[in-house]
Amino acid sequence: MRKFLSTIGYGRVGREFYRLNRAQIDEVNCAMMRYVCPIATILAAFFLILSSLTGRLTELHLLYWLALAAFALFTVLSCTVLKSHPRLAAPLYYLLAVCSYALGIYLSGWMCPGEAGSIFFTFLIVLPILIVDRILLPLLLNTAAGIVFCLISATVKAAAPAVVEEDLINTLFTLLMSIFFTYFVLSTRLQNLQAVRLMKREAEMDQLTGLINKSTTELLCGMYLREPHTAGCALLVMDVDYFKSINDRLGHQRGDAVLHAIGGALRGVFRETDVVGRIGGDEFAVLLRDIPNVTLAEHKAQEVLAAVRQIFAEESASPLSCSIGIAYSPDGRTDYARLFSRADTALYQSKRQGRGCATLYREGTSESEEKPSVLVA
Repeated sequence: MRKFLSTIGYGRVGREFYRLNRAQIDEVNCAMMRYVCPIATILAAFFLILSSLTGRLTELHLLYWLALAAFALFTVLSCTVLKSHPRLAAPLYYLLAVCSYALGIYLSGWMCPGEAGSIFFTFLIVLPILIVDRILLPLLLNTAAGIVFCLISATVKAAAPAVVEEDLINTLFTLLMSIFFTYFVLSTRLQNLQAVRLMKREAEMDQLTGLINKSTTELLCGMYLREPHTAGCALLVMDVDYFKSINDRLGHQRGDAVLHAIGGALRGVFRETDVVGRIGGDEFAVLLRDIPNVTLAEHKAQEVLAAVRQIFAEESASPLSCSIGIAYSPDGRTDYARLFSRADTALYQSKRQGRGCATLYREGTSESEEKPSVLVA
């Protein structure tokens, strides 16, 4: 049942699944559009040339010219707009599908008044399996196209009731087949996306603490700092005081339990929008994003100090603590290396002050005036 809800995209399970995998789904749909649109353009050009060589009706030439222009436009949009706006892949696909259905209905309906449709049924099978989306959306569009085709067939081919009946039966059969194929293909593709996402997540995560690892922390912090901002940010760097003594006295298993508990405590203290990671053996880094002033960073440092003292009291039976260094940028116009260097300088100032405290690296009007100062003990 959980797999079914994830595939159709409805219910709490389905919505959560699509939310978590949205980036990967958009990426897959963008790649699909970049492949499908050029192929459709080439096919339209091929049939245009073929109809010209066989001397078919001018009306058909015009239809292929319109199809060629439309598919060429979709190709250009897929190779340009979707690079910067991947979320538009699904809307662009549905627009492409509507054009394709219209082409199929015209060729199998209006152009063949005395024959059963054939090309249109290919569209009913192929188009729904191209998109990765909540399954009801492509299937509803598919069904609507089938109904329109049946109505047009009943009108245009009224003089041949047997042909109309054949079109109706073929449409119903094809729609049923499309439901089966769409669900099968979509569920397979979503399973693959989930597997890729899990592998990527494992590569980004620190398995012991449940936080992101050093390389991912640096990447996310760097990406944030390169963006324009209207508020400031702060980087907190912390490490566990006398952590080596925990391993030496109580064993590495107890030390791992302490680190795991710290990971949980940090997740509880900071916001979901903040970057929280483990960058070394007993070292952690947190980027507070979009904060109005340094006061929030100071309060968060106090919360961390209190939470870590409680963890140590439970896990190590020792009143140990952590040291924190804070670097604040009022406008976010800095880079990760510079911000980390300042926070690291403040961290070592905390250690020199006796540990168990937080130190803020204050910016001065010149390099010589910049210095760290203890603010929380």
